[in-house]
Amino acid sequence: MELINKLNYLKMMTMETRNEYISTKLKQTNYYALSKKEKGIVLKEIVNTTELNKDYLTSKIVKMQFESKSEKLRFKPHRNTKYDSEVVSALKDIWEIFNKPCGQILESLLKSDTLDITLKEGRNQYSQRVINLLKQISAKTIDNKLKDKKDKDKINSKYENSKSDTLLKHKIPIKISSEIDSTKAGNMSTDLVESCGESPFGPYISTFSSTDVYSGFWFGIAIPKAITEEIIKCLELRNIHIPFRINYDHTDNGAPFINNKVENWYEINNILHTRSRPNKKNDNCYVEQKNYTHIRKSIGNLRYCSLSELEIINEILIRCADLRNYFIPTLKLTSKLRDGAKVHKQYKDIKTPFNRIMTDTTIPSNVKEQMIEIRKNLNPIQLSKEIKELQIRLYKIYKARNNQKVVNNISSNSTNSLRFLTLRQRSFRLHD
Repeated sequence: MELINKLNYLKMMTMETRNEYISTKLKQTNYYALSKKEKGIVLKEIVNTTELNKDYLTSKIVKMQFESKSEKLRFKPHRNTKYDSEVVSALKDIWEIFNKPCGQILESLLKSDTLDITLKEGRNQYSQRVINLLKQISAKTIDNKLKDKKDKDKINSKYENSKSDTLLKHKIPIKISSEIDSTKAGNMSTDLVESCGESPFGPYISTFSSTDVYSGFWFGIAIPKAITEEIIKCLELRNIHIPFRINYDHTDNGAPFINNKVENWYEINNILHTRSRPNKKNDNCYVEQKNYTHIRKSIGNLRYCSLSELEIINEILIRCADLRNYFIPTLKLTSKLRDGAKVHKQYKDIKTPFNRIMTDTTIPSNVKEQMIEIRKNLNPIQLSKEIKELQIRLYKIYKARNNQKVVNNISSNSTNSLRFLTLRQRSFRLHD
């Protein structure tokens, strides 16, 4: 009779009533604070009452524990913020009106009569409560409230001219570094190196860098702005200075390279244009390594933006190209062997780009004769000396433009004296 009554009771007992019974029992016994033995007794009693599986019941109790904690956190009372969204919105508007100053300057502006004049003349009308709060806000709070806005502006300014045509991207094929033919001259790898220092705001000098995958022959020129017209000029100059016919060019996904004008130029000059995968610098590795050895080691990571700096940088790059193309040998990777976590790389074919071009049978003999004549008129010692002297001039112009003291007793013969140009600095490098 008792068994029948129990079965009838269980039939009437839905899962909802069982959950209510379990939660009530856990609260009454203070289950989570009990010892292991005491928990076992309570668990056995719940199993007998609800006829649930013990393992299932254990997982259910654990889940209830986390749900109760999350519920407490969800309904946790928050402190009322003094500067609400209305005040922050007004603060952002005023910050942009005054050309985005720092928190200390904006605090002094808000507490002076400049704010009253601005609100009187401006179109935006704010309540008296908002105005009073703006006059009370501190510099540190201003910086905290504007942090998200400043971060977004940095990214937007970096990419404001980097939105390339999506339809055009589908037409330009993607290739990785291993798919580029490195057995013959004429296949180029191209990139743009920015000399923006620590800030991406405003105009700054960029360097057009292009190298032949087979020979390692390099061409570089600095430009005042990374715009389409300047890129086309660089491509035309490269055709003049590179001693062989260019058949192929591989670039990144930046807007200066991925646009209709540049693509039309490639079609007119019968050059196949391919691009890297987004955010995959190794796809353009042949020129990326030159960006450090040929550009960063020559002009550093500082911010350059004046015409005088542009002229000196181009003088340095011309001499750097002559020195490295005609006199300094480069290695070519022949194989990679993985041994566990280690990768053993083997390099052979230690030649200068000049020597590789001389051994290439596809290049006409008259071009080789011209290159031999150019090499005869070059002196590597003189080139190196002139590069160091130009680096010191560049450093002095940079310091004078920034109203900083120039380091005295810089010797052009000292290799360590040029450390100010080659030191790595924290920079906002967010895209290819």
